[in-house]
Amino acid sequence: MKTNKISAVCIGICLLITSILLYVRWLYPYADFEQILNVISSLTFAVIKENITLKDYLLGLTFFGISFPVILMKTNNRQKVFLIIADLIFIIFYSGFAEYQYYINQKSDIYEKEYVKPEDIKFNFPNQKRNLVLIIMESFEQNFANEQFYDKNLITNLSSLQKVGNHSVNNYQLKVTGYSITALTAMHCGIPYRLSRNNDMHHIKYFLPQAICFPEILKQNGYYNEIIKAADIKYSHADIFAKTHGYQKVLGKDELKKLYPQLKQAQYQGTFDGLNDRALFWAAKQELQKLKSTSPFVLTLFSLDTHGRFYHLDQSCKHEFNDLRDAFRCSDIAAYDFIKWLQAQPFAENTAIVVIGDHQLGETLSKKDHSPHRIYNVFLNMPQKLSIKQNKKFTTLDIAPTLLEALQIKISPRAYGLGRSIFDDGQTLIEKYGNNFNYKMIAYSELYEKFTTPQNKLNRYTDYTLGTKLNNTDVKDYTDYYEKVLNKIYIDEMNFRLSAVPKADLVVNMQFDTIIDANIEIIFSANNHDLLHYSPDKNKLITHNITFKIPKNLIDTDNRLQLRIKKAALSKNNYLFLDDTHNANATYVGIAIKELAISER
Repeated sequence: MKTNKISAVCIGICLLITSILLYVRWLYPYADFEQILNVISSLTFAVIKENITLKDYLLGLTFFGISFPVILMKTNNRQKVFLIIADLIFIIFYSGFAEYQYYINQKSDIYEKEYVKPEDIKFNFPNQKRNLVLIIMESFEQNFANEQFYDKNLITNLSSLQKVGNHSVNNYQLKVTGYSITALTAMHCGIPYRLSRNNDMHHIKYFLPQAICFPEILKQNGYYNEIIKAADIKYSHADIFAKTHGYQKVLGKDELKKLYPQLKQAQYQGTFDGLNDRALFWAAKQELQKLKSTSPFVLTLFSLDTHGRFYHLDQSCKHEFNDLRDAFRCSDIAAYDFIKWLQAQPFAENTAIVVIGDHQLGETLSKKDHSPHRIYNVFLNMPQKLSIKQNKKFTTLDIAPTLLEALQIKISPRAYGLGRSIFDDGQTLIEKYGNNFNYKMIAYSELYEKFTTPQNKLNRYTDYTLGTKLNNTDVKDYTDYYEKVLNKIYIDEMNFRLSAVPKADLVVNMQFDTIIDANIEIIFSANNHDLLHYSPDKNKLITHNITFKIPKNLIDTDNRLQLRIKKAALSKNNYLFLDDTHNANATYVGIAIKELAISER
């Protein structure tokens, strides 16, 4: 009887996973395992509530609902074991996990051979610096202009812009840039965003900390950079990416609603728990009126209405097809109207305008469409002598150097990271390596892993004499990361190199402030050993006094001591993480130390 229950549970779990996987693959047939894993890890309750309907649950569980009772009643234990093994094999291969594991365990030297370090590039800025408006359109493909496949040109207006601007019909998608955050990163940094072996708290806080992205170069040279995303800017940690890579102002749907309360109206609500494109472009106009006096500037916009099957069709648009095609036609109009408004502004003459899709659509829009899928792009108001061959093969990685040249910045070499300027007649890496470039990018790279490691997270231990009292300013010398909030320095880790081998157990006396509530328990650990579980009382803003002992045998042979502050439980929206993202998957919490001393007993 016990064996029957165990096999029934195992069968149920396997079939449930299979059922969900089949549904996900039906919705997004081109998604690879890394994309699926990354998207699942970034899902929020608001997004699920907004987009997952009862119909989705029913469709997703169809296979489970049919197969589970049949297998349970019609098979014996030996057959059940065989089916469990067969189903696990199916899940491993159909999810893409097997292929993913194969490639990430291969070594690639593509970064060592082809990566051009930003610090090795010579930048020559023009006397009059140009502005940039970068419009990233969700899932926009070049082939949507083909009436043969879609019964109508879905991007009539943006197609007309290509006749007066520069573009190429061969903007390829790489496997590692197949969804929004990866594409956003590749455009800015010349490298993609990958799931890293360094996926710890620092990976989340810093977001490719040793990568230098082109807005950082512009910021150092007097540019004011702003990004506006119609979706939640915290989704997939896009806010951390933007804040740590050169953007001074970072706005998502919540920030926009706070800044412009009228956007809370129902007419401005879109899909994926975000704002619609009409709201995005309206807000962009308001921000540009402010930015025009702070030239030079970069304004990056990221649309949302055409986000796959969860698309939004604005009330002002026609319902001709009653499917996703209508959303693309509507978004095409919204983007075009904004661009025409922008071109009429006094600062337009000195402003480069670039419109580009972030990636291909993750599903099939028409059964007639058997063409190679390429990503939409157009470069408007480019400097003289810069042009793009219409058949030029390039990828999202090539956007960074291309945008720099669009700003009339002379760069030598004409490259950035793994990107090559598409204004240059030289080969891009997709032209040089062909489809093999895809697999070189998936494989493991030691150099890429270095991009994910914080520059100052080098196990740096600062000398400390036992008994020395530290205050809130002093702690900066003992941590690799801190956040200044309300004039207090919050830390979550301190690294000490003790001046002498302790002859007895150590005692830590600590006085600290935190912004946290009683539903969260703080754990203080030393050298990865949890020593004190501490629950604050109900008052959020009070000073805490604690004392705990560190056994002397925990101190390593180099006299190093690492103190960490972690959380044990979670309460919604009433805690402060150092990255201020309120990410439910984060493990660490910051405290502001008022006084700290470590002494021998």
